[in-house]
Amino acid sequence: MPQGTPIVPSVKRALTIIETLATSGRGMSISALSRRLNLPKSTAHTIVLTLRSAGYVRCDDETGRYRIGPAFLEVAGGMMKQPDLHDEDIR
Repeated sequence: MPQGTPIVPSVKRALTIIETLATSGRGMSISALSRRLNLPKSTAHTIVLTLRSAGYVRCDDETGRYRIGPAFLEVAGGMMKQPDLHDEDIR
């Protein structure tokens, strides 16, 4: 990325939450996400609810843990259909 490229902090935080949930295995509570990412609990909660409303995060109602949602399957499927996709793009 070129130096001086503007970064949107809320987008960066959302992507960090997605990456954390994707590698969490059993999912995570809002409190655990907040602690792990050093985010205010209210910020983590708002971002997770926004991602959930779009299908990118889902919640296990029994445990209250959040995980990656089904919308990522659609995104991944779209990426796999790109005609210029190379092996190095999927590693």
